[in-house]
Amino acid sequence: MNELDTRQLPSPLPQRFSLGERVRERGLKNTSSPQPSPPAKSAGGEGANDTRTYMLRLFFFISLIIFGPTIFAWEDHAKLTSLVLNAWRESDKSIASYLNQPVKPESLLQFLQATKTSLPAKLLEIEQWAQHNEQGYQAIPTTILYQPSHADCDSNLELCFKKSLRINLDVPLPFIIFDSLQHYLHRLGFIHVNDAHQLLPSYIPLTFNLSDFKLIPANAKVSRADVIATASMQPDFGLDTFLYENSNTAFGRQYGFGLQPLGDVTLPFHSQMLFHMSAYHEDGRIASFIPRLQENYPEYRSFLYLNLSRFAAETNHPYWAAVFLGWGLHYIQDMTQPYHTKIAYGLDVNVVLKALQETARKNDLPFFELQMLEVNRHVLLERVTKAIITTSVDRGLDKKILVRGLVDRQVDASIPPYRLDSLYLREEISNLDAMNAPDYSAILQTTLPSRYVNSPEFSAEEITDYDALLSKEMTQTQRFQFSQAIAYSLARYGVYTRAGVLAVR
Repeated sequence: MNELDTRQLPSPLPQRFSLGERVRERGLKNTSSPQPSPPAKSAGGEGANDTRTYMLRLFFFISLIIFGPTIFAWEDHAKLTSLVLNAWRESDKSIASYLNQPVKPESLLQFLQATKTSLPAKLLEIEQWAQHNEQGYQAIPTTILYQPSHADCDSNLELCFKKSLRINLDVPLPFIIFDSLQHYLHRLGFIHVNDAHQLLPSYIPLTFNLSDFKLIPANAKVSRADVIATASMQPDFGLDTFLYENSNTAFGRQYGFGLQPLGDVTLPFHSQMLFHMSAYHEDGRIASFIPRLQENYPEYRSFLYLNLSRFAAETNHPYWAAVFLGWGLHYIQDMTQPYHTKIAYGLDVNVVLKALQETARKNDLPFFELQMLEVNRHVLLERVTKAIITTSVDRGLDKKILVRGLVDRQVDASIPPYRLDSLYLREEISNLDAMNAPDYSAILQTTLPSRYVNSPEFSAEEITDYDALLSKEMTQTQRFQFSQAIAYSLARYGVYTRAGVLAVR
């Protein structure tokens, strides 16, 4: 297919891809759960205990290799969100008036001083919701509750507020705007961000184009849409890194999240793993062996920030309403990447259990082969997608397929409205099993060379030329099939981004 016009292409989405009626009728239990405890001893005796130990070991190492220091759910939220919002406001006059509205940056301190009497109650309301609805949720310690009436909090409102959000205190929060098209660069006072440390702590690697971001001068105004898009990327600047008791940070020891459940405590993106991916629909056999998988926080984060966004809007603070909205959208968008919907996405549980049995017999080979297959597929899904976005192969036809999925509004009416008090992220967005979603493991195996996705002796890190992979190792049909599958995920990115905006508008 060589035509650039994608209007005749089949839609990447069915007309309905939200939860089925069976799931809705069944519902999900919304009660709080007791503190997670170590796995109970099995009645099967010593051998069963060994098996349980090896299961923990298996998924510890899988988590290490899958979530390396530079893997995100989607690598460039700001660009993707901009595409979604820009196409939306071009086709909808009502939303255009909202998204085009110019807003003036407001310091965090100004926002906090203006809301000293009302914000504490809102944060307490959010905390009570989380304790009641989020299984495995670790409550905020009373010592860091946001209480401006207390002298120690009032003396440094910004620090007190950030601690109450339980975010990484090392992340700068300057006035910045995503400006990949250089629109703002031509305005007086807007300048390039020229030092990564203006946006990131020193221990967070730079994985994006720094020149896409501009510093906003005092008294300037920027569009609400651009603030939202910019903020949708900021959680990947390290806001959720090193928040655990054993993270070797002073704030981590204060936050009450306990010990880091999975991964290497010295690596920043391992420490944010359970804030940016879910285990809400993990296979029960896996969940029973790793009960602390319940301590995953994307739904809590989205609830926290979307409610703060509505609060800021209702109290006439449009800049912070847009920032908090963008932060909340990030976690919604993460749930549209299949490998972030489950710890063991795409793995056959029976294969995992068989590898476990071999590991219990001191044969680690199946275990290591399994983890290499998983990491290769995860990395390839991310990087082939990124390559398609930037390549000119087929005159950009595959890119058009992806962008079309991202901005297509034909399914918007078929999903339920995003209610802020609901478990929308858990019940509606992250449950791929209840949707007619592509089988991404199968798609990768049919569209990419077998040695890349089926050989544990290969590492995806060895691929340095993805343009050559697209043009020489994949056929046009394979590129089309891959793009259609990814377009499904990006369509979900788009539709749920729009639903999140409408929820707080």
